[in-house]
Amino acid sequence: MSAARKVPGLGPLEPAIMTVIWDARRPLTVSAACERLDYRASHGEAPAYTTVMTVTTILTRKGLLTRAMDLGDGHARAWWYEAHITREDHLATAIADALGFGPDPAAVLRRALRAHLPV
Repeated sequence: MSAARKVPGLGPLEPAIMTVIWDARRPLTVSAACERLDYRASHGEAPAYTTVMTVTTILTRKGLLTRAMDLGDGHARAWWYEAHITREDHLATAIADALGFGPDPAAVLRRALRAHLPV
């Protein structure tokens, strides 16, 4: 993975695709997402178009993306993907899920905040 950061609850390529979609703030085709993708697999190559297409379909099934066909721009056969959930809402859900694993969620949250916020 290159500059893309890990996003809790997502596999290795999923956060890179979600970051592209979140940053675009508009629907994208798989081709457009591939062009913007800042991700390299462990062997150093960019993922294939079909791999990105498969992962966007998985993200749609997970409820993170929605898709529609033919947005009236001449790409009638292309699926257009858009974020179904904001980055902040996704991260808040991941944090809430993680907090549920500890016996004292408030203590975990305090430590996390101390680690990430300036004093």
